[in-house]
Amino acid sequence: MTFAALLVMQKRDKEKVSFILFKQKTPQTLQKQKEESMKKSAQKKTARVSAAFFAVLFAFLFIFSSMSIYADYEKSVYSPHAAVYNTENGVFIFEKAAEERIQPASTAKIMTGIIALEYFSGNLDREITVIYSAVRGLEGSTTMNLKVGEVVTVRQLLYGLLVGGANDAAQVLAFEISKANAMFAVMMTERAKALGATNTLYKNPMGFDDVTAYTTARDVAIISAYAYSMPEFMKICETKKYEMPATNKSNARTIWTRNHLISNHNQIKYIYSKAKGISAGQTESGGYCIVSGAESSFNYICVVMGGTKNDKGDITAYYDVRNLLDWALDAYEMKKVVSEGTVLWEIPVSLCDEYSSVTLAPASAVYAYLPNDFDMSKVELRPHFDKDSIEAPAEKGTSVGTLTVTVDGKEVGSTKIVTKYSVRKSDSLAAKAYMKKMLGSPFFVIAIISLILAAVIFTLVRIYIYMKKASIRK
Repeated sequence: MTFAALLVMQKRDKEKVSFILFKQKTPQTLQKQKEESMKKSAQKKTARVSAAFFAVLFAFLFIFSSMSIYADYEKSVYSPHAAVYNTENGVFIFEKAAEERIQPASTAKIMTGIIALEYFSGNLDREITVIYSAVRGLEGSTTMNLKVGEVVTVRQLLYGLLVGGANDAAQVLAFEISKANAMFAVMMTERAKALGATNTLYKNPMGFDDVTAYTTARDVAIISAYAYSMPEFMKICETKKYEMPATNKSNARTIWTRNHLISNHNQIKYIYSKAKGISAGQTESGGYCIVSGAESSFNYICVVMGGTKNDKGDITAYYDVRNLLDWALDAYEMKKVVSEGTVLWEIPVSLCDEYSSVTLAPASAVYAYLPNDFDMSKVELRPHFDKDSIEAPAEKGTSVGTLTVTVDGKEVGSTKIVTKYSVRKSDSLAAKAYMKKMLGSPFFVIAIISLILAAVIFTLVRIYIYMKKASIRK
């Protein structure tokens, strides 16, 4: 479980801690009592110290008790598999056995809906004639009672699939797209991998139990986050009741959602006003699997899988979703971890007679998605400078490096490191620096040596000529 989950308060009986102070009675004479009265002021001070001690002790016990409660929160989630995912930041803020494999169950219909919406994009009113092979083998399961030869639209099938959890709708769509369940299941698995859900293997479009099929709560959250970004998908899965017109083989149908979070048609105890879709269903091996979104300042996807009923017959997976989303909606915020323009460093500057160094600051503020009561001392600033010094002139905002911000060793943002103000170049210092540079340059040294050698050679030649002329005259 992530540290974020430790912030969730578990419902449990409050522990009472009481302190009783006993006043001792001692047989004292009147003289002793008089002495005691003289000590009252000292006793008051002692009492204050004792009160402070017990206050500190109480605080310690409370904190210790709270830590135990937080540590046990994972156990308070009834479902064996759960994940809460923030879609904007791509962060899992709660996980319980979220990477353990489990049967996809009804969550498979989310992927079936995604593929169908993408495949029939812009053509949802396309008519499909139901064939026998697309409705066989579904006896005893949830269906919309499609009949062989019935003409229905893709849109109607999607409502049957995502609102009513109809298995015949899923299979008809699969056969229309790929002619067989097996081929469609391959498409589902490949699409999941493309979305980043790499620990998922589908075997049919309905989510029927299959010992070789698997997924994880984490993968389902990633897939559901993508579905959450599809307006048509969300419009359909948030529908409480769909009135389907009569067809050539059936009278008008009324399709009620199976998601008790958004409708009180069959159950009122699970209703959750903040719920946004997405899926609800159950199989023998997969248990109750509930997926829902919710939004406030941020969007969240909550997935619980493998749920069961408690002794009262309640589907506890619904309670898990409500509690986890309620917590998530209030637990996190975007915190400013670095302020723009705050002076944090300085760097030496040359060719400037006003300053020997110039101050540096972040070019922009850096924000991080963090728990509301996050300890900001865990934020670490890691500057990287492109150079050890700068040379005047330099304008305000000149970039000299990059600031990386990490929290618990993970990068949460970065910004440029820039100069806080401009620095002007000194002409005299620039001239001196130029001369110094020239005098120390290899070209200058070679030139001087060449001139000296030339002068020596010239002198030797002149001496040679002079001596030769003198010899001739003699």
